[in-house]
This record gives sequence, C-alpha cells and structure tokens, in this order.
Amino acid sequence: MMRSAAAIGVVTAAAMTVGTMSTLAARAGALPTLPTDASATGTGQGVRVDISDDTRSAHSGDLVDYTVRVDNESPTSYPALEVYHLLPPGFQLVDSSPQADQEDDTLRWTANVPAGHTLVFTDQVMAGTVEESEHLAPRVRDAKPAPTTHQFTSTACAKSSATGPALACGTVREQLTDGPDAAAGATGANAKHWQPGLLGVGLMAAMYAAFRGFFRKRQDAGGEEG
Repeated sequence: MMRSAAAIGVVTAAAMTVGTMSTLAARAGALPTLPTDASATGTGQGVRVDISDDTRSAHSGDLVDYTVRVDNESPTSYPALEVYHLLPPGFQLVDSSPQADQEDDTLRWTANVPAGHTLVFTDQVMAGTVEESEHLAPRVRDAKPAPTTHQFTSTACAKSSATGPALACGTVREQLTDGPDAAAGATGANAKHWQPGLLGVGLMAAMYAAFRGFFRKRQDAGGEEG
C-alpha cells in the first residue's frame, strides 16, 4: 500500500468503530488501480499495529496466512486491549492463534498488553470467490469462463477496550483471481490448497483393507461350500 494512503487511514482510524471498519475496507477494495501490498502499519497514541500476509495474490480456495503484531510503545498499559482482524467477504477462517472470537467477517482477540510489550496474533483463512468479495450474485458459468480478478483488502485494528475508539489500524491490499485458474490453483510458490491429512489417507487405506478382507473371506467360504 502506498504510504500516503496508509497515513490517511491512520488519521481516519482514530475515530473508527468496529462497524465503520467494514465501510473503510469496502471502499478501499473498490480502488483496483492501487498497488498491492502484503504488509501495512498503523500507529496512534503510542500503539503500533502491523498486519502482513504471505502472498499478494490469491486464487479462490487458496489458504492465506495473516499475522497481526501489536506493539504498545506507550507508557499506558491496556489490560483489555481489543484486537480486530476484518476478513475479506467470503473468506473462511481455518485456524487462529490464540483462538479468536468470530462474528461474521470479523475476528477479535482480547489481551492484556502492558506498556512496552508486544503481542502477535495469527490466523489462516481460505480465500473466497470474486463474487463474494464484491458482494455480487454468482454468475452463470460458461464452459470455459474467463478469469476474473478483483482487489480486496484486509484490515487489523487495536482498540483500548470493547467500547473505546480505535487506536491504530493497518490495511493490506491484495489481488484475488477467480475462474479456471482458481480450480487449477496458483502457480506461485506461495500457493497453498487444502489437502487430505495423514489421518484421512490412513482411514481410506483401512477401509480399503477391510473391504478387501471381507470379500476374500466370502470367496474362501464359497470355495469351501463348493
């Protein structure tokens, strides 16, 4: 993200509520000409919020890892600091650390952040579709639909309390691609897709062995009767 835009976002964030964070992110996502940026920083009242992810471009179904770092560089301690991560529309939470509370597209952590301390929060989400990101109804798919690209934003904010004002916010801007490439997956090194774990593979193998043993016993029993 361009630093001038980030500075404007910090000034605006000083008076933001959780509801207006959605409006800010939606408006930012409507500007497709701005460059993508996989990290952003916001500061206010001695609190610094950094948000970063592991890619600038995602395809539908990709897993994206976000890191939110909060530095309390002020002399004030925040025993119940509220940290928010506003997910892009249509993105689904896969995992978070520490465990986050979720309401619609917003993840929330509550933490004690003494003066001079730093806390790090992480979450992994699955990218949605361009239609979901743009709040559009799904299109009728042709046999070979053309790839669709859309820029989306993801915002992290820190508040002094659940009812207090936003101290600082950071917003990253990324690119989402839909269409045939989404099914095939991104070709970059950062592309990650869901794959069955070892437990799933082992379960499938066990089921196959059980069925094979069952039919073998039936064949043996039939041979003995003959």
